[in-house]
Amino acid sequence: MVVFTGSTVEEAIQKGLKELDIPRLKAHIKVISREKNGFLGLFGKKPAQVDIEAISETTVIKANQQAVKGVPKEINEQNEPVKTVSEATVDLGHVVEAIKKIEEEGQGVSDEVKAEILKNEKHASTILEETGHIEILNELQLEEAGFREEVETPIVENQAEQIESQELENLGLKVEPSFGDPGRKTGATMTMPVDDNEINPFYSVYNCNKRGISINLKEEKGLEIMDKLLKDANVFISSYRTGALKRLGLDYETMSKKHPHIIWGQINGFGDYGPAKDNPGFDTVAFWARSGAMIDIAEVGTTVNPAIGFGDATTSCSLAGGICAALYEQQKTGKGQKVMVSLFGQAIWNLSALIGSTQFDDKYPKTRKNAISPVINSYKCKDDKWIFLSILEHERYYPALLEAIQREDLLEDARFNTTLEAKKNATEFIKIIDEGFLKFTRDEMVERLEKLDIAHEKIQHVQEVLTDPQAIANNYIFEFENRNKSKNMMAMTPVKFGNIEVNIDRDAPTIGEHNDDILKEIGYNQDEIKELYDKNILAKK
Repeated sequence: MVVFTGSTVEEAIQKGLKELDIPRLKAHIKVISREKNGFLGLFGKKPAQVDIEAISETTVIKANQQAVKGVPKEINEQNEPVKTVSEATVDLGHVVEAIKKIEEEGQGVSDEVKAEILKNEKHASTILEETGHIEILNELQLEEAGFREEVETPIVENQAEQIESQELENLGLKVEPSFGDPGRKTGATMTMPVDDNEINPFYSVYNCNKRGISINLKEEKGLEIMDKLLKDANVFISSYRTGALKRLGLDYETMSKKHPHIIWGQINGFGDYGPAKDNPGFDTVAFWARSGAMIDIAEVGTTVNPAIGFGDATTSCSLAGGICAALYEQQKTGKGQKVMVSLFGQAIWNLSALIGSTQFDDKYPKTRKNAISPVINSYKCKDDKWIFLSILEHERYYPALLEAIQREDLLEDARFNTTLEAKKNATEFIKIIDEGFLKFTRDEMVERLEKLDIAHEKIQHVQEVLTDPQAIANNYIFEFENRNKSKNMMAMTPVKFGNIEVNIDRDAPTIGEHNDDILKEIGYNQDEIKELYDKNILAKK
């Protein structure tokens, strides 16, 4: 396979023809994927991909579009048997590919049969059937679904149709057991509703815009469904422990042998090695507790009860970055890759500055009384509201700070006018800044600091962020409509694109909500689907 890419299918074809130095008449062109403009703002543009293989001119000329399965009858009736060159190669090229596979396995096809096919007096499939080459016909049937997709990809007429088409093609798929993802009930511990059919904000924020299927993976038939899904997938992601994945045959070593193209992504608690590799790893224990983050951000003598999901969301960003790199490699080579991130490892990375500094007598936890610097610290205003000051260039902004707190008399004071001396005399300098901030309300002090271009920000409660004009302007906070048509504010992805709107158009799926649709897409009929329900292979709420 030689894959060429371009902003359009035609551009990809022209690049391939030029690189291979062959005319179009001598090329078997297979459209792998058409260009995409992005989906719901969650994915960027995707180039078109084509596979081009040099073949004989005779083969190209004799290819017969009439024999291609899946082409509507009314279309064929409007055209002569031989279409444009690119169209004319489809049927015969498909047959040639099947013959090639059979010959690679040591079976032969006589020159006489090949000659009959090239004469094009009968459909290639008819000739193969008459000459007893049933194995090739079987090969063709196995590929029929994918082949139909090649020849039937619709040409999008307008933007609305394009968005609808991409919605069907690009949705992420969540596979869960019959009892559902445990995350469906996590919101209850945070006083949130957990009714999947109505409102479940905790689950929705992490699973919106996905489709869902519920499969019993402990049964052979369930694993068969999973295998069919993986055949056409680019990326597999799981937060199951490695041992559980091995028992299901979904570990990287097993999966990569069967699906070498797949990018296998995993978030686990503590990594692949070491004494804790099989420990259960929620973000509270693996991310917060063991890393040092929990105890080193709290007052001495106590700890914090950290925000649930903080470590999960942070770690998933690293996983996404690794997957993007693997997708780039996959596009070039067609091969998959293992991408693994642990909660414990992510937390250590987040604390990388502390990992370095604590080896040189830097002490944590730090409170505002022993801050990293007096000018990198929190200060309370006259109205009991707080501001965090963050001056990294002490000497440069020292005069401006004195102006803000009305203490210009300290301009030449050697105790405070350099970074090192200010730190040595931190207790006294913090007291001076405290007194300066207490002269003003928070809004008044913000105005003064902004005028002097001093880095700062008001310290807010999470609830205040819901109405923060900066968050709303950038769509970091989004008004989300639940299944029951009620609305609540929801955090949005921080990733934004230049020409793609980031939005949520679909609530998180209920258990097995899209079972039937997905199974039909991968070749199951309604009777087969019913049987899977009857045998408890599928579950639906």
